[in-house]
Amino acid sequence: MSPTVIIANRNLREGKAVAAALSSAYNARPVTDVQALPALVENAVAVVLDTNFSEAQGIDVLMDVLGRAQIPVLMVTPDDQPACAVEAMRCGAAGYLVKTVSYTELLPTAIQDAIQRLRSNDALKRELAELRKRNAALEAEIKDVRIKASLGVTGSLVANGDAQARMEEIIAERIRSGTLQLPAYPGIAIKLRQLLQMDVGISEVAQLLAQDAAVSAKLLRVANAAQYANLRPVEFVEGAVSRLGLATACNVAEMVANRSLYSSRNAAYRGVLDELWLHSITVAHASVAIAQRVGKPSAQSMFSMGLLHDSGRLALNQAMAQADPEGKCIEGEENRKAFFRFLRKYNVGCGVSLMRRWGFDDEYLDVVRYNFDLKGIEKPTRTIMIVNLANLMARAMGYGVPLDSPDELDKSPAKGFLFPGDSDLTPLVDEVRAAVEHTRKMLA
Repeated sequence: MSPTVIIANRNLREGKAVAAALSSAYNARPVTDVQALPALVENAVAVVLDTNFSEAQGIDVLMDVLGRAQIPVLMVTPDDQPACAVEAMRCGAAGYLVKTVSYTELLPTAIQDAIQRLRSNDALKRELAELRKRNAALEAEIKDVRIKASLGVTGSLVANGDAQARMEEIIAERIRSGTLQLPAYPGIAIKLRQLLQMDVGISEVAQLLAQDAAVSAKLLRVANAAQYANLRPVEFVEGAVSRLGLATACNVAEMVANRSLYSSRNAAYRGVLDELWLHSITVAHASVAIAQRVGKPSAQSMFSMGLLHDSGRLALNQAMAQADPEGKCIEGEENRKAFFRFLRKYNVGCGVSLMRRWGFDDEYLDVVRYNFDLKGIEKPTRTIMIVNLANLMARAMGYGVPLDSPDELDKSPAKGFLFPGDSDLTPLVDEVRAAVEHTRKMLA
């Protein structure tokens, strides 16, 4: 029997039309009554939720479904209400589609991608399972610290050790219970990366990007922005890609696709995830700017490497957001310090495992390993140097973990290698800052 997908839509005619579009792959069941939904979601593999389903634009229903079952919920939103989609993603929706004339054609692929993302956690779970071993060792260390404290040693180490050990135990418990949901790389971004590895042009890229409603809508909005007011309005994705240029269009598509990875319905961790997202897009822009200055080809791959360099922190933040619903582990200054030590400690291991599961090659894995610290690699490649310097630039600009010292950027090996002598990076920093602010406005 085909897997069941629930179509939650008050308009029965619309619900039946959606069900018909899914009939070849799923047992699609239209539902018009909010009260009938809870009994149906237990046996479903996904829910397609229209914002017309409740007075709260479906957000209350979304939260209820996510509280009852571990299944993806795709929101269907009007094309003139982008705030609905943003709020839905923040509350845990697996994705959204803009209700265009042909949006039902995208639904089968969108549902399949959402289900695969939800089920593709095994590889990183194995990596995080190592936390259980570390937890046992930490418990022994904490016990030793407590003994020393009883002999007159300061107790601050005990509190800090307890906080970090608690975080590790939280993640380990989620792994044991099988309730840890880890981020999955967006399907459209995977397909775009695969396509760009071939000799393709604007037409082929536009055809792919047109399959994703969110990416299509954003590309058209950017291509018709005020700066292009004197030009004829663009109505199709291929025209948007032509106007923006292939590299810019691909960067926009990648950012739109990846932005959902940094959303959470846990309000306590949203700020941390937003800061991490801002750091990531800053490193992406800085990587491209540096690469262009030093003559490194393939700006597209440099943008991707910069955007994904901190994937381990992303995975750990999302894991903690799930496991710590009240945000207790990041309350207060000492807990936050312990939290960031926890992120730094496990960032590389989790990031490498996640990137490997996402299908990235060794060059990307090495960027994750060494972008923060070049120690441990005898001869770093130019690519690693670029992302390392971009990371330092972003931190110096106030996006990310503060630098260890004010002169860390100027004295870094990466700067000495890429910009020998007393090169002033101020113009480059200003260029990156302008690009980041433009991106923030564009994605708002």
